[in-house]
Amino acid sequence: MDFQTQYQIVWLMLLTGIFLSAVFEVYRHFHKRYKFRKLILHFLDSCFWIMAALLVFYVLYTRASGELRIYYFLFVIAGAITHHLLLRQITMNVTHVFIYIISTIVRSVKSIVKILIVNPLMFILEIGKKIWNLIFLAITALVGVTLGVLHWISSRCKIFFRKK
Repeated sequence: MDFQTQYQIVWLMLLTGIFLSAVFEVYRHFHKRYKFRKLILHFLDSCFWIMAALLVFYVLYTRASGELRIYYFLFVIAGAITHHLLLRQITMNVTHVFIYIISTIVRSVKSIVKILIVNPLMFILEIGKKIWNLIFLAITALVGVTLGVLHWISSRCKIFFRKK
């Protein structure tokens, strides 16, 4: 492998370390903010480290033809340290802005759905309940009056059907 290829791989490993460190920083921020349960946290940690290892080995496999050198991994670590020392605050600020924008959009959509869909449905439901109560009251009154009239008629007609 020539010098230029090794030089490119070293830079790729440095950038991979910076990228993985930034992703891990965002992941930590989400964990601090939303407090995942331990089982979910262990699962997400495992997924992150598996994906990180696969990414590093994919880059090495495609660029270095599968040749592993220890300094490649040292440059991944150097990239993570570089991110932590120089770019961590920028990553945190971008993450804060991203979370703020997403939460604002979600709150806006929720309020729009509530105003345009939920409130009219609740209004229609209340009107439906009132109409149903009126219908039920009218039917009950009608049945009561009808049964009262039938009772009165039957009591008046008893005199015609008495046994003598």
